[in-house]
Amino acid sequence: MKKNFWFVFIFCCFAFSFLPVSSFAASGPAGPGCGHDRGWKEKIMAEKIAYFTSELDLTPEEAQRFWPVYNMLQDEREKYHRESRDCMRLLEDAIREGQPEKEIARLLDKYIEAAENCDGMREKTRDEVSKVLSEEKTARLFIAEEHFMMKQFRNLKGKK
Repeated sequence: MKKNFWFVFIFCCFAFSFLPVSSFAASGPAGPGCGHDRGWKEKIMAEKIAYFTSELDLTPEEAQRFWPVYNMLQDEREKYHRESRDCMRLLEDAIREGQPEKEIARLLDKYIEAAENCDGMREKTRDEVSKVLSEEKTARLFIAEEHFMMKQFRNLKGKK
């Protein structure tokens, strides 16, 4: 079992080394609680890969099918989340600048659409992941995502 974990972990790390890292190389302030370390996203991703691989107990074959699907879904989720945040900023600016009601309504519609796209990713994730993993492992993925996120929040809170 432990040998299988390390094989999958090393395989995943190797596979992720070929992914584009442009989203990780964005300029701006480093991540919260990380001082000037700009490698915080890579560190969290490595922890996430190890955590999910362990929690889902993926075989090498499952990992080979799962990670490309999961990464594609994460990219899409991140895109919708970014759109939602951008729409919220535009909406806040429009209100602060006293824009006409018609413009505020248009921006609000855009924000709601982006937020709904973001919310719809849960169902899409289930649909796509269950094509490559069992329903049990798909359910374990949702649990692992929630637990990992809470773990990250606790770590962040502890650094303040």
